[in-house]
Amino acid sequence: MDAADAIRVLIADDHDSIRSGLRAILSVDPGIVVVGEAVDGPDAIALALRLRPDVVILDNRMPGLDGVEVARRIGARGAGRPAIVYFSTEIVPGHALQPGDRALMKDASAADIVRTVVEAGRRIRRAQRARSLDRPEN
Repeated sequence: MDAADAIRVLIADDHDSIRSGLRAILSVDPGIVVVGEAVDGPDAIALALRLRPDVVILDNRMPGLDGVEVARRIGARGAGRPAIVYFSTEIVPGHALQPGDRALMKDASAADIVRTVVEAGRRIRRAQRARSLDRPEN
């Protein structure tokens, strides 16, 4: 797979060991590239807006802002919202999940993590292609 076609992922978690573990798990799949790591909510927003990942893996509990608020603020910035995969030790409230969002518990298997990220990335890419086809030519 061409690097330009890879699913671009931002990892946001305040624990270095979690970020490192996720990076290692995701690096096994050549169709995924981790483009950044955030240590808190404000950092996650800034990086998501700058790096424009396809998928953001969010811890639900982070310093500054929780994952639900981070996802809300990223989505409030207009079209092109990335797919959100909440990665937490607690259940993410159902009202927080937007269509297409996913939630994984931190004890999920490596295979489940990769599968969830790939599915989320493919879904967001399909949505991006559909939006580009809907735009009128200038």
